[in-house]
Amino acid sequence: MTIKVFIAEKPSVAKAIINELGTVKKLNGAVLCKNNIYVTWCFGHLLEQAEPDAYLPEDIPVGKKGNKIWRVQDLPIFPQKWILQPKKDKGVKAQLKVIKDLLTKADIVVNAGDPDREGQLLVDEILEHFKYKKTVQRFLVSAQDSASIRKSLTKIEPNRKYEGMKLAALGRSRADWLLGMNLTRALTLKKALSGERTLIAVGRVQTPTLSLVAKRDQDIRNFKPIPFFTIKCTVSNGSTDFSASWIPKNGQSGLDEERRLIDGTAAKSLISRFQNQKTAKVLSFSKE
Repeated sequence: MTIKVFIAEKPSVAKAIINELGTVKKLNGAVLCKNNIYVTWCFGHLLEQAEPDAYLPEDIPVGKKGNKIWRVQDLPIFPQKWILQPKKDKGVKAQLKVIKDLLTKADIVVNAGDPDREGQLLVDEILEHFKYKKTVQRFLVSAQDSASIRKSLTKIEPNRKYEGMKLAALGRSRADWLLGMNLTRALTLKKALSGERTLIAVGRVQTPTLSLVAKRDQDIRNFKPIPFFTIKCTVSNGSTDFSASWIPKNGQSGLDEERRLIDGTAAKSLISRFQNQKTAKVLSFSKE
């Protein structure tokens, strides 16, 4: 009989799938369901990128903690063959062994990661880690209610259809590693040359975000109030009065980068021009 194994991204999704398939026997780290289907699960990413030490020469001296010391001459570090390692957690290692044992007897594996890039990658990387070569399918569901699970179980697709999602997540992961590991070491070592031993953490996301916050703080500190002009008038159709505000057109002179009118001469000229207008036409309106 064909053996099928579902690998869910997290226990809660696995439980929802098991509830629909029907439990036959509870195992350690997995559940055997009806029709010879096993359901197991991850806890997010069970594998992680190896540290730079895995890619550096073995003759580099080690520090007090047993790690290879940081040296400018070793930068930048560009892995020729990327290494994934199990996370240093007993529970993770035990769950990986459960998954490995199930893969050895599985005829079909179903990737039941979350319906996003990371969900695709975290199951695919386990299959690649254990060199699984048989049929792989994809189960996609965005909710864990019974109706959604049942519907998705009838729409299982080939996993290869979603390889692009995996590659996108893989690109993100490697970009994080390359920027974070190399620039953190480079800037920290540069700081050390001045006699100050301070860790300077750099990241693909955290660094530009920090830059936005720092720039905003700088703008607030250096803020200088600049007067600007708004032009309004009251218009009447004979029975109803309403207020109208002037909106500058493209190419209007006297504006700042936020399209505010800061030129007093231009403001007076516009006001004089509008005061000479006795009638106006409503070109469009919206009701809210």
